[in-house]
Amino acid sequence: MGNSSSGISICINPPQEGHTNGIYLAGSVISGTVFVDVPAGHSVNPADVGLSVAFRGKEDVKVRYRKTQRYRDSKGNSRSRQVTKYAYASRNIVELGVPLGQAGPAGGSLQAGHYAFPFELRVPGQIPTSMENSGDGGYCRIRYKLEARTNKGWMGKKSAVAVPILAESPSSEPIGSTVEPVTERIMFCCCFHRGDITFAAKVDDTRKGRGESVRIDFASKNESVAEIQYVEASIRETCRWRVGGKTNATNRVIASSRFQNTRNMDRITKEELKGNKNKARRFAPKDELFREMMQHLQDGTNRARLDIPYSAHHTYSGSLITVSHLLYIKIKTPGGSTDPARKIPLAIVTHAATQGGDKVESSDAPPSELTPLAPPPPSTPPTPSAPPAGWEEAEIIYAPPAHDPAAAPVLGGTAVSGTAEDEWDVAPSAPPLEQSSAAPVSLLVLLEKIEMSVHAVSVVRDLLLDPAWVAGVFRALTPHDLAQIVQRVTMEFDQMDVAGAIAPAIESFAAAHVVYLLRTVSEWTRIRAVQRLLPFCGDLTENAGAIRAELTDWERISTERDFEKALEEGIFTGVDYKKQVRN
Repeated sequence: MGNSSSGISICINPPQEGHTNGIYLAGSVISGTVFVDVPAGHSVNPADVGLSVAFRGKEDVKVRYRKTQRYRDSKGNSRSRQVTKYAYASRNIVELGVPLGQAGPAGGSLQAGHYAFPFELRVPGQIPTSMENSGDGGYCRIRYKLEARTNKGWMGKKSAVAVPILAESPSSEPIGSTVEPVTERIMFCCCFHRGDITFAAKVDDTRKGRGESVRIDFASKNESVAEIQYVEASIRETCRWRVGGKTNATNRVIASSRFQNTRNMDRITKEELKGNKNKARRFAPKDELFREMMQHLQDGTNRARLDIPYSAHHTYSGSLITVSHLLYIKIKTPGGSTDPARKIPLAIVTHAATQGGDKVESSDAPPSELTPLAPPPPSTPPTPSAPPAGWEEAEIIYAPPAHDPAAAPVLGGTAVSGTAEDEWDVAPSAPPLEQSSAAPVSLLVLLEKIEMSVHAVSVVRDLLLDPAWVAGVFRALTPHDLAQIVQRVTMEFDQMDVAGAIAPAIESFAAAHVVYLLRTVSEWTRIRAVQRLLPFCGDLTENAGAIRAELTDWERISTERDFEKALEEGIFTGVDYKKQVRN
């Protein structure tokens, strides 16, 4: 595949054997060839050509909005009208350049003829999946391109080809979620109390790939006179893009399924309802109800599955684009009555099997069988691509293969807005702080790095390998400092991965660190926060009660075994365990 312009063309080889549909995995190697045609009667100094290949990626959005405009009519009267306007913005995701080799005699000029410059580069592993979406009069895109560049002194031309990218699959363990049982008062016409419905739900893993199934367990107790007509689970995708305070968005349901009816969904009689009111249920022990619900969820007696379609976009949180997914669980009662509902965040990611070589995703087709991913070693010369039509192989002069294993990508950047559509030849923004070797080691710089990063987890893990950052920042983090760091991670699904990576490096990690995080993170991640961080608490024996005091009754029941395990295994000292994790 390739593109040509005025004697310069770039052609990239298909993805490695087994990867179909022209999709390249983040972290894999892309190879290809730049072809240069020097016309008859010309000779070119190689220094004037300055050939290089650059891999670039960016967020790119267009927002339509309405604006009130004042004007005067033919009689001179002041009037107002609504006019349609458009705003544009882009943000660099990645920039990686590799200079190409020398073709022809060393120190000599390029005479008229055909020249080929093979190259090879490795795509950064932490970049997001390519996507495009439109609606509400605008669009949003995540795009990647390979560009063949030359100095402006020679033709002033360049050639580019689009490169579709599939993000790496998450490396951490599955993230389950259990919705705390809630008791909804069922009202008829907003006035008449018809009893209560209590329900809970559990999701096996809130991070799934396209083509995978989400398993949901449901438990309920109907103590109302309202009939439960059905219980439905659905996944809704919201894609939102913005320029300043102006926003466009699209919403759609990408999957839905209904649970089977059970005996616990049956309504009660009016006489039973009156009896329940007289029992003063507010004095009944909540633990008993919660444990009953927990048992139903663990039994898996009422289960539904939702298949993630291949047309779904990946969950993403960037400077300009946000793609979010929510699992809605809704109980439908007769018209005029309350319809209880809860929602659970989901993340749609790259199927884990893709990294192992079993499958690859496509936006419009099922996965294709793959062989295991095995990138060539850096010493392997890039394979030249097929030359342009009309070129004779014997006439082509090949440059030495170019591959620069030491080339460091520039990741992230600030958003740039304007009133015209962004072009790819606009100069890239200055390297962000994470690329600057002169950046000081401090908590403030760490927060800025996370805010500007493409993937916060990768940024933190890389810095934890630097002894200067460990000694200068991570080792002395206070509970408030850790909470600040986690707050800067815009993708909620990555927050506990960041906290879990940092915790072993903190010299005096304590229950207070967990308490501050519980006050910071979203409700649905609190149980996971406790389960992930308890092993690192050096004062758990003395201060476990401080953590429990922050938990709801349901969270306390859900983490009972985690507290017991931490103490039984003697991890409460924290020292040996943390040393083991560090090593």
